Amino acid sequence: MSDSRRITLDEFERKVLDPDTPESELRQYVKVDEQASGAMRPRLTLDTTRVVPPENDEQRRGDMLLARLNWLARARRRRIFEARMMEKPGPVIVAEGDSWFQFPLLLKDVIDHLLDRGRLVSSLDEAGDTLDNMVKQREYIGELQRTGASILLLSAGGNDVLGGSNLAHHLRDEDETLPPSDLLLPSFFAVLDHTLGLYERIVREVEALPGNVITICHGYDRPLPNEGRWLGQPMGKRKITDPARQRQVVSHMIDVFNGRLQQLAQRFPESMVYLDVRGRVGSALAEWHDELHPKDPGYGRVADLFDEAIEQALGKGAQPAAPVVRSRGAVDGAAPLPARVGRRGVSLHVGLNRIDPNHYGTDGALAACVFDAEDMELIASDRGFERRTLLVDEQATRQAVKDAIAQAAEELRPGDLFFLSYAGHGSQVPDLNGDEGPDDEQRQDETLCLYDGMLLDDELFELWAGFRSDVRVLMISDSCHSGTQLRGPQDEPTDRLPGEPARRLLPKEWAAHAYRRHRAFYEALGRQVRGGEERLPTMEIARPMRCSALLISGCQDHQTSRDGTVNGRFTQELLQVWNNARFRGNYRELHQRVVAGMPNDQKPNLMLIGPATSTFVAQVPFAI
Repeated sequence: MSDSRRITLDEFERKVLDPDTPESELRQYVKVDEQASGAMRPRLTLDTTRVVPPENDEQRRGDMLLARLNWLARARRRRIFEARMMEKPGPVIVAEGDSWFQFPLLLKDVIDHLLDRGRLVSSLDEAGDTLDNMVKQREYIGELQRTGASILLLSAGGNDVLGGSNLAHHLRDEDETLPPSDLLLPSFFAVLDHTLGLYERIVREVEALPGNVITICHGYDRPLPNEGRWLGQPMGKRKITDPARQRQVVSHMIDVFNGRLQQLAQRFPESMVYLDVRGRVGSALAEWHDELHPKDPGYGRVADLFDEAIEQALGKGAQPAAPVVRSRGAVDGAAPLPARVGRRGVSLHVGLNRIDPNHYGTDGALAACVFDAEDMELIASDRGFERRTLLVDEQATRQAVKDAIAQAAEELRPGDLFFLSYAGHGSQVPDLNGDEGPDDEQRQDETLCLYDGMLLDDELFELWAGFRSDVRVLMISDSCHSGTQLRGPQDEPTDRLPGEPARRLLPKEWAAHAYRRHRAFYEALGRQVRGGEERLPTMEIARPMRCSALLISGCQDHQTSRDGTVNGRFTQELLQVWNNARFRGNYRELHQRVVAGMPNDQKPNLMLIGPATSTFVAQVPFAI
């Protein structure tokens, strides 16, 4: 029974700090501060009809108390968890989420309902928490290991997908001739790609833990715009004012997000469960607390689905996580284990310290390319790639490399990863099929200098096109002209100082020698790759790729790559940043760190080709 009188700030402080004060009692003294709140980040203020307004120096103390309420809700849940662990240990659950999992005081959210049903939940949730922050902090990894939990509940991405405070930036102005889906700008889909990349990173990290931890997530119900700050007003700025039209736009956004989450879960069938909670809250305004959050009964119906999924996960054999044993290639929670649900990693590592002088007119001697290939193969071994092929010097023929790539394309299935590393000379031959396009004045096809002949970039693209949808192709290339492995002639620098490492560039005169000597061979290669009447302006249009390909190369198009004694300069920097898997970041961050450590005349490039590349680049490097 609530106390109807108005209390002082001192009395409110005592209630807040008393762990035995139920949250239902504290609710009556606070309300949402609409102006200070953010999307999915509610901020509370004192309800001055129930609490005597603070004056002067008391105002700061009141603000501090309110700021503690988020912490207080988490601390209360911690006490409940620890007490239940002592009384009746059972299957442990870790929850990491936003305001659908932790809405301070005013609402009984999903986790509140699960706690009321006796679930043993260690809650890391915080209203307003973002996926980026969750991934950066990685609290869930430590808590899964500390508690021996077998299930991770995840609620995240709603703030991102619905534009946060910037929904208007992702919408076109109203055009009644367009369907609602066409009012979304490309920026929405870029945000969605980033969000899904972070989701996949979390699932992969959790899956890599010893045990059998299952991640259960949801994609939210369709919210109802209601002239509010987060949906209705931003849409009004784009002259989308019809309530039915507003609902259609927002529903489409949520539907696309749910569809992408469902696709992701299909790739992780034994370690990720996606819950479709659309329709569980309801389509009446009276069932929503605001534009983004359900009322207590709606949260309860969503909790019903989570409760059922928890039971099913336990029935499927979810097993507790355990601390990860440190080993080379895996530290602090990143185990070098094969994917436990059947995804495969296959790799090919090519290194050439010499090439066939019968073909090139020179042996093109280099020092560290074989070491580079061996070190890349070691990374693949540490990360659990089940088949690794190492081809060095005379083993690395055109046919051997093409056969290894074609075999991987034939075997790998959606979700699998093919990793190709190349260390050796790069060069060019004339572009004879027109794929380089009118902007390339030099009209050159870039090549990898394999032992018995050059492999054209056109041929590589043909090989990539043979991989199935949703296969990932990673290429690490430490050679000259590797910025895109597609363009950019460059002569061997003539100002190399004594003792300076050689450049991994087949000198222009030797490249010309090889081309002239074997002109018919290279002209036939250039023309056979859909040239002549069939040629189209770009490779991507001519041969659409179903897989996602990511290239991190040793230099830009117009630069050359240094050789070394132990490793090439690029490979040396990459290995240093990778630091035996101590690196914490994604592919883009790995590339940025490597670039920061390189000399100005050799800046590695990152290139993405094919579908779903934004998701790929957000993943943990080399993770299967």
